[in-house]
Amino acid sequence: MATVVFALGALFVYGALMMHVTIFDYYASYAPVASWANEKLWEDKDMVMREGGIESSRRSGEVTIGERKYKWESAQAPMEASESLFRVSLVVSWKAGGRSFAVKRTGLERYGK
Repeated sequence: MATVVFALGALFVYGALMMHVTIFDYYASYAPVASWANEKLWEDKDMVMREGGIESSRRSGEVTIGERKYKWESAQAPMEASESLFRVSLVVSWKAGGRSFAVKRTGLERYGK
């Protein structure tokens, strides 16, 4: 009986520990990429504001931050209500521990001549 209680206790402790490790890994990956995503979105919005759009409405690539590779995709399109108002979006994704994660950023920018 004591062995069963010990085994169940070890299982619960191990499960809780793995959950905390997963959460820590997510935030260790999220913190640096969130800052990069905010900067990248600002660059795209600045390009829309100055030039009225990005060369291509969709762009994508990979970036390495720390020792992890992230995939990113940026898109911009004019809003239906106004030709000078653009929606700029950015999605940064990565895989860790067999799971997929993503950071999404969206903003509006006006093209002013």
